Amino acid sequence: QYGCISGSLNQMSWARDQKVDIMLYEFSSWGMEFIDGSSNMEKAMDELHQNNNIVQVSPAGNLAGSGKHMKAEFSQGSIQVGVDLPSKWPDTLFQYFDTPGMMISFYWYGGADDFHLSVMEPEGEEKIGVAANSNGPLSFGENMVVYSFTETASTGLMHRVVTIYDENQKKIPDGKYMLTIKNQVGKNLELHGYIQDLASGWARMTIFDSYESDDTTICHPSTADSAFSVAAYGGEFGPPEELGMIRGYSGRGPRIDGKVAIDIAAPDDPYSPFPELHTGPFSGNKDVVASYMVFGGTSGAGPHVAAGLALVKQLEPSAAAD
Repeated sequence: QYGCISGSLNQMSWARDQKVDIMLYEFSSWGMEFIDGSSNMEKAMDELHQNNNIVQVSPAGNLAGSGKHMKAEFSQGSIQVGVDLPSKWPDTLFQYFDTPGMMISFYWYGGADDFHLSVMEPEGEEKIGVAANSNGPLSFGENMVVYSFTETASTGLMHRVVTIYDENQKKIPDGKYMLTIKNQVGKNLELHGYIQDLASGWARMTIFDSYESDDTTICHPSTADSAFSVAAYGGEFGPPEELGMIRGYSGRGPRIDGKVAIDIAAPDDPYSPFPELHTGPFSGNKDVVASYMVFGGTSGAGPHVAAGLALVKQLEPSAAAD
């Protein structure tokens, strides 16, 4: 993902040089960047908006309902939060859920030592304390490693990343990983936690077993100050009660600093050209040379907004990005 962001900055520079009017970002991440408008990419988007008059359209992501975000507030003592790593995908007999690692990220405002974190692997076989200033790796169970680091944004937002992985790139044990989070400041501590693994994407697979929240599930880089953040609603397909309503998976605000972050919603199920990868002689669909598909998610909603803004720009060529 970090390589993806670096590559995206180069592509953004190229697009700026082509004097484009609108940029549409068809990717999202969570738990990897600062998500309060202060990351390099968010700042780059703001610069393109302010200095080059380029509108920034960014889908909000599909993280709501996934169990991959938690929010907890406590002023003293400790809380326990389980992370459930499944053994197989649902509704299948033989498709095992296989990931060589997972990343747990925390965000808060305060100091690096505001809380202490310890992790216990499934079945309670081994427990390891992860200090705020750990720069690992730390051994943890058979062939397992914990790596942690903490960084501070220019806004004061703290970001702590804890990665658990198998050093041989094999499947890490499934089950419940118990996190014990101890408040070390004796005053109110508000923590946002996010999970990523290397297999499930948006799917509700690896989840927090408590403190789950769909608030603040808007994803980076839609968190940029300048971003035209796009949510998704049911357009033409799906249960009748969902049509015209915000989809359950659609990322929600507010942004982590409390700022209102979602700007508009659009239908999530447009017809789209079927990617060339899935047609032609090498795809298994030899007889299909051109086709269409229903393209979903907030990524399906974003193009509606970008196209609508393009029409506005055509009507009012001198209109500023604001």
